[in-house]
Amino acid sequence: MTEQPQHQPTTASLTERLAKLADAPSRISAPGRTPAKRQRRTPAKPDTRISAAPAEAERKDVAYPERLSITTTAAQIKALRMARAADGIQATARLRALIAAWMDDSPEGRKLRERIDRAAQDWQ
Repeated sequence: MTEQPQHQPTTASLTERLAKLADAPSRISAPGRTPAKRQRRTPAKPDTRISAAPAEAERKDVAYPERLSITTTAAQIKALRMARAADGIQATARLRALIAAWMDDSPEGRKLRERIDRAAQDWQ
């Protein structure tokens, strides 16, 4: 028979030691007191003071309550940003003005509408 070295416990002895540790009282608890059971952490409840309402609900009394989302090129975004830096007019105000000009029924407005509609064919 070959003897196993003393510093390497066998699997059976490890299992026995773990079982004894599981049954033993906690070393941290005060003498004469039973250790408190560990409670499972529950996830934090969301803060009910903060409202997660959509932005549209907050904007009902604003002059422009409807929203429009568009995708565009980096060059157009850059042009709108540069124009804002030059004159301080926001991109949304500039686009609203463009749509208002497109909606205009005057002779100049109709010409502009035709021109925009021709250009829009290429952007579809």
